[in-house]
Amino acid sequence: QPNFCFISQFYIGSGSICCLGYSQMMEEFDFPQFGHTMVMCVLKDVKNMKDVVKSLRSGQVFASLLKASLIPDAFLLRVATHKALELQQRNTMKTNTIFSEILYNLYPRKQIRQAFTDVGAGKNDKDIIVIAIRDNSSPDEDGMSGVLDLVDGNVVSVKTLSDSWDRDAVEKTFGVSTANKSTEDVVSDISTILTAKWI
Repeated sequence: QPNFCFISQFYIGSGSICCLGYSQMMEEFDFPQFGHTMVMCVLKDVKNMKDVVKSLRSGQVFASLLKASLIPDAFLLRVATHKALELQQRNTMKTNTIFSEILYNLYPRKQIRQAFTDVGAGKNDKDIIVIAIRDNSSPDEDGMSGVLDLVDGNVVSVKTLSDSWDRDAVEKTFGVSTANKSTEDVVSDISTILTAKWI
């Protein structure tokens, strides 16, 4: 896991891997200071994204759906979720839901509508990231099961992100150079850009 100098400011929590059914492929990360846990997984070779996007737009999906090609490491997801929960607690979110706020926090610029287009999973995407949020006072309830019931795809480990991200797409979206850089260095560059947006 990357170790960045701003980690204490934006990323405080404790992680674990759960182990039942599909859950062995999911990663949970608890943010006790906010009373919530993020649950995330990667879905590959999704065959019905058109239907998934339709359900998302109609308010039937309670999760963030992101392009997996843009995220080289789950660290970025944890940082974006931490920031979203912090803003939710302060009642200062820029978007309408915690799920859209997580997505927006992963976009390097301030145009909300463009963030949904560039970072959010679209009907032509085959590999997506799903982030659900669980209230720790209701540990059996989160939106992940609903998404997994809806999506026709293969659940794989979040750890596969480091092997499947698209360098060209990352350069175009985040404006960073990836040439001759390790995944850790690219994640550090993206994190710096995102942090600057939040300041």
